[in-house]
Amino acid sequence: PKVLRYSPDAPLCIVSNPADVMTAVAARAAEPFNLPPGRIFGSGCVLDSSRLCSLIASTFDVDTSSVNGFVIGEHGDSSVPVWSSISVGGALLIPPGGQPSEAHRAMHQDVVSAGAEVIKRKGHTNFAIGMSVARITEAVLNDERSFLPVSTCVRGYQGVEEDVFLSVPCCVGATGV
Repeated sequence: PKVLRYSPDAPLCIVSNPADVMTAVAARAAEPFNLPPGRIFGSGCVLDSSRLCSLIASTFDVDTSSVNGFVIGEHGDSSVPVWSSISVGGALLIPPGGQPSEAHRAMHQDVVSAGAEVIKRKGHTNFAIGMSVARITEAVLNDERSFLPVSTCVRGYQGVEEDVFLSVPCCVGATGV
């Protein structure tokens, strides 16, 4: 909470695993500062979403900027790809009412296991999460109000009554979420 004493209006993005749990811990520690909702948020599933979009782009041999979509929920093993949100060049990857194929599910499994694979090969992860945090930082510093799947408190959302932190698409800008 020292940072809040010196920068009480700054948004805080928590980048640590387990992402959602650490974001909840930070929010709890900041309670005495009475911050507005969304001021503290986590990197959440920005990395997971980026990895999935990259795999899809590779499959279609297009630039990753041509693929849009979200992975939500808890960062990592229990993340959920929102197949209905994923588009390539503006066209939905899966038509309305369609189901993801085995190839789609395999791509998500590759996303889930990517971090462990990187750690196995080089002992740590840093580049991909660094790129994800750079993207989040860009959205905050430029007050982009971009939708990113960051970890935030979803109390009040879809009937959630407790302080639960999950990644959902959030509008991220200069004040956080």
